[in-house]
Amino acid sequence: MAPKGQKRKQEQQGSPQHRPDTSVASLALHPATKFVAVAVQSSLRICALGVTSPGDPVTQAAQLPIRVVAFDSTGRYLLAAGDEKLVQVWDTESWKIIKTIKSPKKVTAAVFSACSTLVAFADKFGDVLTAKLWSGHDQQAEPVAAPLLGHLCSIVTSLAFSPDGKQLVSTDQDCKVRVSTMPKELHKGAHSIQSICMGHSVFAKCCAFACPNNDTTHPVLLSGGGDSTVRSWNHLTGQQLHCFKFVPVGSSDDLANAAAPVSSHHGASADGGVPAASAMLQSHAAKQDLGDAEETGIDTAAARPSDNTGHDDANGIDLPVQSGSDSGPENLGPEGESAGGRQAARVLEGTGLPAVLSLSVAPDGCTVAAALEGRDHITILHCTASGILSQQQELQLPGVTLPTQVQFDAQERLWVVGGPLSGTQDAVCIGAASHRGTGTDKQWSHDDSALPETVQAALENRAAGGSNQAALPDATASQQQSTQQLRKRVYSAEEREARKRNRNDVKA
Repeated sequence: MAPKGQKRKQEQQGSPQHRPDTSVASLALHPATKFVAVAVQSSLRICALGVTSPGDPVTQAAQLPIRVVAFDSTGRYLLAAGDEKLVQVWDTESWKIIKTIKSPKKVTAAVFSACSTLVAFADKFGDVLTAKLWSGHDQQAEPVAAPLLGHLCSIVTSLAFSPDGKQLVSTDQDCKVRVSTMPKELHKGAHSIQSICMGHSVFAKCCAFACPNNDTTHPVLLSGGGDSTVRSWNHLTGQQLHCFKFVPVGSSDDLANAAAPVSSHHGASADGGVPAASAMLQSHAAKQDLGDAEETGIDTAAARPSDNTGHDDANGIDLPVQSGSDSGPENLGPEGESAGGRQAARVLEGTGLPAVLSLSVAPDGCTVAAALEGRDHITILHCTASGILSQQQELQLPGVTLPTQVQFDAQERLWVVGGPLSGTQDAVCIGAASHRGTGTDKQWSHDDSALPETVQAALENRAAGGSNQAALPDATASQQQSTQQLRKRVYSAEEREARKRNRNDVKA
């Protein structure tokens, strides 16, 4: 007979929160637009741009999914990281790996510092680490990454340095947008928190800095979350400046864009959203939901979130229990879950709200592109110096379906990637758009000259002239799974009480 913890883990394999980790397509552009890199599943493909004969793409294969790919500000280095628990750095002249940094856990986010001397990366247990890069290849950098800060086992979803490099922004599964002051001595850690921006009611997914009027001394911090909002912040005080909310497709209003009341940095949501529940309640859930409970030796049954502190799980959301169902306390099984209870427990917070998957700010400092879960179009926003966000355009590129990441290049062309379109072929879709006009009159349209057909085919992993459209259901499934791993479970009041009575960690 299988042990209790193993039996429970086997029973949960069909749950959305316990499917194998999935990855979506990632995009990186060289600062001078010399190269474009696409990572999907365990493949990394890099192609040259702006040359008569681009040649064969540089390809790298990993054993496990690659989740992050990025160029540094000089274009000299490219990093890739993911589930192999490695951060690898390439020299873009020789395309040789010049540095490999080990991570304790799977990497979920990584970024170069503005001066390209430092790599910061985060793992799925909420730790952020740093490693130094040296200008000379013959010099050895620190062999082990140094811990910088932690998010109490809450999955870190994105990282961004402030324009002056003095702060590091990290977003996480518990709705927090944390602004940490970078220490002078990295090995001592970042113990000073500049601010914590609380307002998202579901996980915070991505962040970026906007510099309207190219004023880098007063940047506006932007964050996108699973609650279908893009929020602007004063990153030094944690004050919310504006909340731009996307309305689900089919609603009476196509877009709601009213300014939210200003909030303080002490935790209350500016638009009525409730901040996340206690981080302690979610610490074990974060470990178990993404499959790393076995790495820590934590019993999966005990690792599931319980409500022993008096706080309601999943932001205090209660599900009604229908009369006549089998989800009442009298019908709960030996582990506190009936068939109906297990089904209800799989309901995830924020279901029905498309998450903001990616944000990118154009070189003009005020144009923002946002990719939303389950939507084929990209939303272009305008950000003012006071942080007010307004919609400028909705853009759909031909052949690009379900975008997962957006990025502007130095010429203000917008690049969009979506996928994977096929779990077996590592296929993606990619396109670019250029603009006409100035200021708020800018309008983007498809630019087929930015991406030659041969390069596009190589990046998309298809034959020239072929199509990947037959595999679109895979893209939808991958996108949904990637956000389901960040959404927390929602339990009814009866289920919470039953789970408290049957906690394994308090029994003799």
